[in-house]
Amino acid sequence: MKIRSLNNATVLVKSERCSLLIDPWLVGTLYGGAWSPFAICTNLDFLQTVTHLFVSHIHEDHWDRETLSLLDRNIQIFIPDLPINKVLKNYIDDLGFTNLSLVEPYKQIGLSDLDLTIVPPMNAFGQELGSYQEGYEYDATNIDTSLLVEDKKNNTSHLFLCDNTPYDMKILQNLKVEKLTSLWYPFNSYAQDYPVCYDLSEEKKKIIHQKMHEKRRDTIEKCIDFLKPKFYFPHSADFVLNGPVSKSFENYTAIEYMDRKLVANTYSFQNIASSKSEYAYYGDEIEFSIGGNLKIRRNIFPFEMVSSTSLLDQFQSSLIENETEVLEKAFSEMINRCNRFNIDLSPANDWLLKLVVDSDQYIFSYENSRLLDKNEVSPTNKTLTITLSKNQLAALMYRELHWNNAQIGCHLKLKRLPNEYCEELYKSLNFLHL
Repeated sequence: MKIRSLNNATVLVKSERCSLLIDPWLVGTLYGGAWSPFAICTNLDFLQTVTHLFVSHIHEDHWDRETLSLLDRNIQIFIPDLPINKVLKNYIDDLGFTNLSLVEPYKQIGLSDLDLTIVPPMNAFGQELGSYQEGYEYDATNIDTSLLVEDKKNNTSHLFLCDNTPYDMKILQNLKVEKLTSLWYPFNSYAQDYPVCYDLSEEKKKIIHQKMHEKRRDTIEKCIDFLKPKFYFPHSADFVLNGPVSKSFENYTAIEYMDRKLVANTYSFQNIASSKSEYAYYGDEIEFSIGGNLKIRRNIFPFEMVSSTSLLDQFQSSLIENETEVLEKAFSEMINRCNRFNIDLSPANDWLLKLVVDSDQYIFSYENSRLLDKNEVSPTNKTLTITLSKNQLAALMYRELHWNNAQIGCHLKLKRLPNEYCEELYKSLNFLHL
């Protein structure tokens, strides 16, 4: 078996009879131009030989439309059978693919010489430190999954976590694998709006991110100690951030958590003697033979690194003429959707959501489930303030841009008093649109 880690969570797995592509993102910019690939393969001819495709979840850096356009429309595609992925299936169907299957987690997929098993979400929906806790409530906002790939001929097994950070270890206890050859883990805590888009000092942002990395590192260490893979590799998520906050982003991103070789060193756990930390750059190929022996061929495929730009794409949605009316309807739909997906918003009852749209302000009360007049607002209310343009609001309302994509793409400016994380409030934003 040969493995190439190409960009972000994108991995090519080649056995004698199968060519499996995982989470394809090799070409396009995403989230309104906010993300570019960290590295671009300059020769993409191998995409014509792909026979199977796996997409771990709905975020576009795991199923880039431009990359998918380069694939044969008849290849066999697998996506996890989770509620939100009905939407993902529609997106991919619309691109002309004809052989897509929704597969339940833990149900083994037998290919000619590979077995695939989807691992369900192991992390709660969240954007920051403190949101990943044991005993979290499982609902439609838990989207990240992983893939176990077993090579039946060489008797090796490889777990690609994608973005599915293993905070919930009980999920892995249900995974039936006797001896794991390689574990591919997510290493980057920068794929979110907090703290870079918040009204915080640069020094405070660095401190917050250091705590995030420490929590993630501790979690990966526990996972490796539990699974005891022969090798473990960083493989997600590396990306280039574009837009007006890209310079601020560069000021506090730590290179030891971005460069894969340095990440492998940072995540080298000497106390786990049975496992070895390794890394794969974008031009490398890794070969696993019988018994799990490893050979890494360095820099044999050409690639180019990508530079950041301050420019973002322009949204095409027409500006909203009656914002108050549209927002009243959107908030009503948000409440209905949360009820439909069994998302309990009561913990957000002491919060207000303030949208500052150019010179206009709209304040929504979670307790009253309606927009408030300014004279109804108390200085003691907890408030999340989001500042955006009229063009951005239109894109969000008409679903040209999704709220979660706007957050991880750093399109918005945010401030909250007090600086506390209310998970239910952030969950609700995913459903705020017409």
